[in-house]
Amino acid sequence: MRHHDHSPSLGIVFSIILVSALACAGPEDVPDRDAAAGLAGGSADAAVLEVLEWRPIGPWRGGKSIAGAGHPTEPGVFYMGSTNGGGVWKTDDAGVSWHNLSDGYFGTTTVSSLAIAQSDPDILFVGTGDVSFRTNISRGDGLYRSDDAGRTWRNMGLADTRNLSAIEVHPRDPDLVYAASHGHGFIPDENRGVYRSRDGGETWERVLYIDDETGVIDLVMDRSAPGTLYAATWNGRRFPWTIKDAGPRNGIWKTADGGDTWEEISAVPGLPAGLKGRISLDISRSRPNRVWALMTAEGDGTGGLYSADAPGQADWQPCRDYYCSGNGLYRSEDGGRSWERVADNPNFFQRPWYYTHVVADPTDPDVVYVLNTSIWKSTDGGESFTALTTLPHGDHHALWIDPTDSRRMLGGGDGGATVTLNGGRTWSSVENQPTGQMYNASVDDDFPYNVCAPQQDNTSICVPQPLRRGGDLRLPALDDGGGRERWDRGPPRPARRELRGRPPLDRARGSFHRRAPLDLGGGGRTTTARERTNSATARCGTSSSFSRRTTPA
Repeated sequence: MRHHDHSPSLGIVFSIILVSALACAGPEDVPDRDAAAGLAGGSADAAVLEVLEWRPIGPWRGGKSIAGAGHPTEPGVFYMGSTNGGGVWKTDDAGVSWHNLSDGYFGTTTVSSLAIAQSDPDILFVGTGDVSFRTNISRGDGLYRSDDAGRTWRNMGLADTRNLSAIEVHPRDPDLVYAASHGHGFIPDENRGVYRSRDGGETWERVLYIDDETGVIDLVMDRSAPGTLYAATWNGRRFPWTIKDAGPRNGIWKTADGGDTWEEISAVPGLPAGLKGRISLDISRSRPNRVWALMTAEGDGTGGLYSADAPGQADWQPCRDYYCSGNGLYRSEDGGRSWERVADNPNFFQRPWYYTHVVADPTDPDVVYVLNTSIWKSTDGGESFTALTTLPHGDHHALWIDPTDSRRMLGGGDGGATVTLNGGRTWSSVENQPTGQMYNASVDDDFPYNVCAPQQDNTSICVPQPLRRGGDLRLPALDDGGGRERWDRGPPRPARRELRGRPPLDRARGSFHRRAPLDLGGGGRTTTARERTNSATARCGTSSSFSRRTTPA
């Protein structure tokens, strides 16, 4: 049977923008009305297309990032990968500003893993795809390599893996590279597993494979003994009505010979029995026999949550809830031969198929972080945790820690990438990266008009158009109390002059309207932006009544 990829095509996005642009254009902007009519009928006349050009219009508000790393010797340099938000980005001022590196080189905009070669930091490896399994999964097209700190890139293959979950590079040999593939997010896939390259990505061999339902969701290397790696296998798979995220082949695997042979250690003393869900792994570099595993697991079944809750689930019963009896943060002191559960905080397992991340401090073996809707930190080996409260956005997927200075970190989550140089007391803004994942686009009936869209794990937002050519739109810090991806169109809203008396955002009351000045640059003109979660008007000059909802983040 042929399986079709039903992800939105560039043509659909182009049509939305093109029709919106024509609807708001003046008569002098459309050279041929018959051509415009032809476009509405499904064909685009060349004369219409000639007057259009792509340009970034913002908003400069970060979107989901699940991969990133910092330069080992330049404290202000970090790289981050964005899912659906424009590929790879770099900052050389510790997150004050970001610029894109991958435009013109990558065949996809979604990045799922990123690694810097420790022995030569100009060498970067980037895996594409998305392994935070929402209902919308954008496939990747393999692994990319840069030899000049991101100025140029080459595609190194593995395109059929679709979603690369992790990359590990030998600390002394940048040509020895491992890539973990979770594979296709919707159907069985033979391209799952762990791949190894001995020539910097020119050729690949698969060294670990379970089956076409079970991929590899995490891979970590012991830097003191690079031939030792741990892999976590997972059968996460999306269906139209739910997700499959627990199975008998989910577990932990270990190699001590660089991947030539692997041993499954999923049933050793201390680990939970029964089906397991998504697993995250890490190693305490300062004590490499200390290994961490965060997982959902059936355990003895007393949690009572393994029951079918939708058609078609009776034969596999997912563990995606808070309270499965085997859920926990597990710690090994002997390289994975035995384990003990040190924490089972339900906050660690909110939507575990989307999160489930553990990160060990590289300099202090007793410091460990768990990432979910918040980031929790332990300083006593996992016995107790405190939530970090200074981050600019919630829903966390990545945390890179400098192996020589653990105060220097890069975080990645649904709000973008953020940097701290003081151990998390303060973080850089996420209001400086145009990487938001926008679910659709529309324009209102203002003149000049505004382009409005709902953003993943954020509010709906409008930006003024047209921007001056070469202008640089920057949004101020926004906080509306936690909007979701809902886009409701109602009757046309009042004219701009009627809104000028509306008060600014009231955080205490959770008001959903804000007006703040925006510097467009290049011409000194100042305009305003409105952010609202609950309403936006229909296309120019008309209105329609409908609601669109998406899965909340």
